[in-house]
Amino acid sequence: MLNLDPLKTREINVKIHNDPIEFARVFLGIELHEGQKEWIRNSTKRINILRPGNRYGKTFVAAIKHIWHCMCKPRLDGMVLSNVEWLRVEYQVLNFGPTYELGRGALQLARDIVQGNILLPSGQTNKSLLKDWAITDDRADASQLPYMTFITGAKLLGRSYSEMGAAFKMKGLAYVAGDECADIDELWTFVNNTLLPRVVQFNGNIDLVGTPQPEGHDYVRMIEMAEEDMVRADYATRGTFYTQRGRMYENVYLPKIAIQEIERIADPVLREQIINGEYVEVGDKYFGFDRVQNAVDSELVLKEYGEPGRLYITSADFAGGESAWADYTVILTIDYTEEPYTLVSFKRFKGGDVPIPMQYRIVEEVVTAFPGKLIIDSSALGGKNALAFLGHLNPISQEYGPTKSSTLKADMLATLKIALDGGQSLDRKREREIINGDWTEKKEKWGLIRIPNIANLINELQNYKVEDTKLRTDSVMALAMAIFYIERRRPKVIRKRAVDLDFLDF
Repeated sequence: MLNLDPLKTREINVKIHNDPIEFARVFLGIELHEGQKEWIRNSTKRINILRPGNRYGKTFVAAIKHIWHCMCKPRLDGMVLSNVEWLRVEYQVLNFGPTYELGRGALQLARDIVQGNILLPSGQTNKSLLKDWAITDDRADASQLPYMTFITGAKLLGRSYSEMGAAFKMKGLAYVAGDECADIDELWTFVNNTLLPRVVQFNGNIDLVGTPQPEGHDYVRMIEMAEEDMVRADYATRGTFYTQRGRMYENVYLPKIAIQEIERIADPVLREQIINGEYVEVGDKYFGFDRVQNAVDSELVLKEYGEPGRLYITSADFAGGESAWADYTVILTIDYTEEPYTLVSFKRFKGGDVPIPMQYRIVEEVVTAFPGKLIIDSSALGGKNALAFLGHLNPISQEYGPTKSSTLKADMLATLKIALDGGQSLDRKREREIINGDWTEKKEKWGLIRIPNIANLINELQNYKVEDTKLRTDSVMALAMAIFYIERRRPKVIRKRAVDLDFLDF
């Protein structure tokens, strides 16, 4: 049993009660790496999403939070009046995964941490003050419904996502952590129908962790929702989500030389996922990882206003509905004065968040800020009346929806793909050759399109599949409309100087 001076014990308890980082350092002999500390400090929203590379220590930090909850019961603050009630009230936390094997993983790791079996970079194991007394009932290895009971009476449950969480649907939970969430189908429905109602009683929160996978559609969408929530200007309506990236290099428990070796060996595309937790092209993605990455220029910044004498074209793809999973409205502007064409303005918001008249007003403001042509997708719900409301801007109407011309949509996408390779440009057309069995770029600078580092746009481009209806495509189609009209009307002979005539105006 832990034997400390009563005053010292009280001082430590007060210090660590609201700080899992200090709890880990003092009681578990664990010094978390900086990325894990950042995650613990900020993952206080209702839904928190950690999307790191492999071997970041995501299950490890979840285990730390589970132990802290079970020993400190922080969600009981202000809910109980005595120590007897504090011990008696049922307090449960949950770790789940796509399978029971993954669901119990954090429990087994929590046991190793509590028992001081974690090998530290120093070559020694962690000095846990909880060893041999904190866990009173260990069923972490059970094939079904694994759990661990702590001396405080709190329980750590390990469960599978199977059957939409039927095994824990009746539980009130103070904290939930999900492992490998990118591999869970219908994650959004699972979070809404099963998890959120379970954390109401204790005002708990939910951590979703996992390395992003291109096929994890709901996980990708929830990351997008978190990114948008974190930058939402209206402070009264934001604050539901938090999301954080992470790199394998941040894990101080891994030998750096081993990571470097893996980075050298791994497939050039897959290493971005393995090391950095980035979305990558796997399988039959339409545009390809290399094309999209080549188009990204991190030094570019979006602008509020255009410059006199420049040539601009604005493209508006309106949302198709107003539900939580509705389409997004995307309004973007391309500067095509010279090669390469540059994305200078980008606005993207959920259709249900902004009334249709206000969306039209935003389009008007963008075209006013960047005078030039306007292209509207008039096949979508929001675009049907846009021609009338924005008629004074002389918009070009485009209908590429499924009930219209699927051939036109294919032409637009093909034109965008070709433009990413340089299109008709003599100077920026992509050229490759095979050297030692691998494709090698012959030009340092190629491609007709340059975009700033806009996560949503890049993700859509990298993961776009023509036949995949689950993926977000709003940004892709808005960009495709603009590039299609530019490329169809460019002169056959490319001048090497800046174009001094708006070749869209004829």
